[in-house]
Amino acid sequence: MLMSEQSVVLMLVFLCYPCYPHIPYSHLQSSILPGQVDMWTQQDTGCACPHDMLDHTCPCCVQGGCSCGHAGRCVQCGLEEGCGQMCNVTITAKDVLTRSGKSYGEIKSSPGMKGPVFCWFRFVPSPEQRVELHIYRILRVGQYDGRKERCVGGGIQFSFSPSSVFQTGPLTLCGDNERYSPPVVMFLDYGENTHGSPVLLVGVDEITPRSQFLAHFSFTSFSDTVTGRRIRGGNRVPNTDCDYEYTEERCAKEPHCTITSPGYPGIYPQNRLCRYHIKTQEGGFKGVKIEIKSLKMPIDKKFCSSHFLKLYNSTTELSPIETICGNTLKEGFIFYGPSVILEFGSGLVKPPFVHNGFLAELEFVLLERKEEKMTKTLEDPFPRQQH
Repeated sequence: MLMSEQSVVLMLVFLCYPCYPHIPYSHLQSSILPGQVDMWTQQDTGCACPHDMLDHTCPCCVQGGCSCGHAGRCVQCGLEEGCGQMCNVTITAKDVLTRSGKSYGEIKSSPGMKGPVFCWFRFVPSPEQRVELHIYRILRVGQYDGRKERCVGGGIQFSFSPSSVFQTGPLTLCGDNERYSPPVVMFLDYGENTHGSPVLLVGVDEITPRSQFLAHFSFTSFSDTVTGRRIRGGNRVPNTDCDYEYTEERCAKEPHCTITSPGYPGIYPQNRLCRYHIKTQEGGFKGVKIEIKSLKMPIDKKFCSSHFLKLYNSTTELSPIETICGNTLKEGFIFYGPSVILEFGSGLVKPPFVHNGFLAELEFVLLERKEEKMTKTLEDPFPRQQH
């Protein structure tokens, strides 16, 4: 059975120790055939040149690719800027789809790229789309300083920003020679009270003989049943980084309200504290049912103080009723209103980049009598293999 160009796959990591959970992402390379140079270049010579149709020394492009002439390669139609230096480019979903017929593409460092260098790539999705990014390759793009617990000398960032400047907070990928298989997967969404737009930053501060990176991007539909899963039904709290408010009135208008960690189902950002405020309407015994459908955080208990979910039954309660970490899934939390808070915390995000936080569904229910919360622990959906 042939795989569609944007079918969703779960990439398995074989012969791993330890074995880690898998992150779902859009599969974007199924059309590349043996002998094909890259995503857009069939072969590096043998086809007519754009400037002279009688000259057949230019590259042959696949459908959706446009020739770079004697540069010996093709790029995605709509991104012909990449024929020169693939740097400082705005990638618009509508333009890329109109020119190439695709809603995804590849960002690859230009031949001869070397440090010091700085490039930005800004993404403009269409309505009902999110930006999905896969990082596959890094060569001589900074290095990780274990003592300082951060990248020095350069790196790659993917974040919301009104400007094209590196920030100190977001996760930064770096390394002298890194290959990610499966890739590092990240998602960003436009939303209420969101400032800026998704931007990929690549910087090298030092002199290098050659630096490289390889990334794939997708303008992924909200309607996708796997990669489109995101926060739904909540209102972003103004002047906060990732706080949301869920009300019974608004959730009644949705098929279901969804709460997720930022960037789900990709890896979550580091050093975040997100609070999801859930409020019932007045009158009657109103309850809140929270079902946690997916949970993937570091399994070592030493990380529970920095990577966690906490549940509070009121805005004034200082101690959480429940604290959850690791990847042991629990569901069936029922709380009395009028106020419930779900809190997500993350510390430093380090390799392996396989933890994507949580996905929960929210439902407002009418209870006949006041009772304690009910919990049920399901079998671990990602059991750790014994070696």
